[in-house]
Amino acid sequence: MPFPPDPDLKPIVPPPGSPDDPARHAAAVAAAPGVSARPRIEPADPRAWSTSLTLKHPLIVDGERLEEVTIRRLTGADVGELVLGGAADTSLNVLARARMAGLHPDVIEAFSADDGEAFAAACRPLLPASLVALEEQFLADVQAQI
Repeated sequence: MPFPPDPDLKPIVPPPGSPDDPARHAAAVAAAPGVSARPRIEPADPRAWSTSLTLKHPLIVDGERLEEVTIRRLTGADVGELVLGGAADTSLNVLARARMAGLHPDVIEAFSADDGEAFAAACRPLLPASLVALEEQFLADVQAQI
């Protein structure tokens, strides 16, 4: 529970003109012609941005039954965050697919083998070309070792 405001204390604010000054940011946005503060962006063709998969073998995740997974295309921001902030113990492939489904990577890895294959196949058409190329190179390397 937050403390009630104390009239004797002034809130800490950045000094005027500093890089963190909210007025400076607002002035910069207002000075840029034709630029709004936050544009409203949505897919022009939502059907091309997502698909759904019904699991043959549902899971219970945090007490909730998971029967269907919605998979969406990654944005440029998603890919940047994956590449720059990926977990060392989880493959980029799993991280990307988990983000596409809005699920924790552990949930993806807990899918039954059949559901895992169906999930990977449903994700593939929505993956960025760069991640498809990485996946194809990985598979080629694995086959060369066999």
